[in-house]
Amino acid sequence: MSYLLRHQYAELYRGNQCPPIPPYYRPGGRIRSGASRERLLQRRLFDYSRLVLTGALLLLLSCTSERPGDHARQQKETKENSIAKPAHKEVGEASWYGPGFHGRETASGEIFNQKKLTAAHPTLPLGTKAQVTNLENDKKVSVTITDRGPYADDRAIDLSRAAAKKLGMVKDGTAKVKIESRAVNKKKSLARKKTSSARSRKVQ
Repeated sequence: MSYLLRHQYAELYRGNQCPPIPPYYRPGGRIRSGASRERLLQRRLFDYSRLVLTGALLLLLSCTSERPGDHARQQKETKENSIAKPAHKEVGEASWYGPGFHGRETASGEIFNQKKLTAAHPTLPLGTKAQVTNLENDKKVSVTITDRGPYADDRAIDLSRAAAKKLGMVKDGTAKVKIESRAVNKKKSLARKKTSSARSRKVQ
């Protein structure tokens, strides 16, 4: 606004007269100078950019954030996956062995101890943990496969005397059983075999 125009507005104000609406406030008038228009444009561009960035950030957060039940669902799925199905399952005749083999080295390199819960199986990896269920009385025992055998066609597993006692089959000598096992850590099994072979001692 020029000096003369400002002076006229000041005179009208001192005379208690309402000054006319400045041209840059009139609906169809000249709104702003070139510099003011540039600042207005910059501000609008800044507001628009901020709006776009805010929207993009909200969209990203909505895609990556978990819903309230997601974490609990993931924990449940992980727990269900950890309870894996048996890697091996079979039904067959079980026998037991003990006195004649007590103190001897097994196929795994460990010294056979008839008082431990171990077993011999023809195919399961050495070191495998297996659950054996006596189908005649529903008794169960968990054993570690440390040896190979039995070699009779009608036998599925050979148990130590201690394991056979848990199943209540020492007197009868044999029983129909269900064998369930999970995958074995082969590295740990191999390490245990080497350690046992190095000791190479008899059980007292």
